[in-house]
Amino acid sequence: MNCMETVLQQMLFMLVAGVHFPKVSYILGAVACIGRILYAYGYARDPKLRMPGFAATMGSMMISFFFSLASIYQMVQTK
Repeated sequence: MNCMETVLQQMLFMLVAGVHFPKVSYILGAVACIGRILYAYGYARDPKLRMPGFAATMGSMMISFFFSLASIYQMVQTK
């Protein structure tokens, strides 16, 4: 997992989700940052130990994606 490959999607999902769910977006951003640190730390020790960081980062991105869809749905419904 390359940080530069996923950081733009993560930020976009958090930005859109943050319109209607700011606290959830904040928490998911913090989880993604902690996941990146865990990933780097685990990869430096042994590449097999990077999975917890990967799971935290990708899990927070998937959840951010679904919250961004919910936020877009609410934006469309309010028109």
